[in-house]
Amino acid sequence: MPSSTLIFEAILTSSCDNTYHYLAEYIERCVKVPTLLVQGEDIEDFATSPADIGIISAPYYLGLLRQSPRPVEAIAAPLALDAQELNFPFFDIVVHQDSPYQQVDDLYRCIWTCHNQLVTLSEDELEKLDLPEISTRQVKEATSQAQALRMVLNREADATSIDSFLLNLVIHNSPDMAAKIRSIGFYSLSTTPIVVIGRHVPRLLKQRIQDALLSAHRHPFLAPHLRDAQIARFLPLTNIYNRSEHCWEREFIQAQPPQDYKQSETRARLVR
Repeated sequence: MPSSTLIFEAILTSSCDNTYHYLAEYIERCVKVPTLLVQGEDIEDFATSPADIGIISAPYYLGLLRQSPRPVEAIAAPLALDAQELNFPFFDIVVHQDSPYQQVDDLYRCIWTCHNQLVTLSEDELEKLDLPEISTRQVKEATSQAQALRMVLNREADATSIDSFLLNLVIHNSPDMAAKIRSIGFYSLSTTPIVVIGRHVPRLLKQRIQDALLSAHRHPFLAPHLRDAQIARFLPLTNIYNRSEHCWEREFIQAQPPQDYKQSETRARLVR
């Protein structure tokens, strides 16, 4: 149970501080619970329960998901004014089932296969994503994610990265293939913040907070502030990390299956 005051923690840059202040006031009015906005610095606030609701980046969210039990649940994400749908590119780092590699840090001087995925992020944006470093002795090019996965299955490469949605399709539709691969890590290219809520918050209150967020763009006072922050509205997220493997169950409302992206990942990192 949260205390008599909801702690709303924003672990992001300060560029949207005023918008989050208005958003916290709006949530307080909607759920009729005093709500305090604080500028967060440590994601452990969600693990130790001082924070009840928060807006965090995808890398921070992935960090929380590595904990057991998972301290938060994703409930919403802002849709940008110029966007048609949410863009959440998440990837699993995949190896053969009998590979000696157990985690990403083990991938020292490995044979990596990369596929061409279109990356539209700037170098500054990429630096903020805290992508894992991959040490390679050889990089093999693949024309698609399917071919990259096949190269791992055929032991022509040690590892590759696969869009988590596509990997889910493999796991659900091809049990024989799924039995021959495993995920040893994950990363995200998303710069979209995620609204999370602590697992200690009662279910009914969670639902009321999510409902308030989904209606925020209709509120006459809050809507202009959302637009000033380039936010069209909030879209709901379900529990998007449902399996024990490092793979995303992408169940975003209105989400579409991703195209077979084109990615460059031939420097020591996953993205050039």
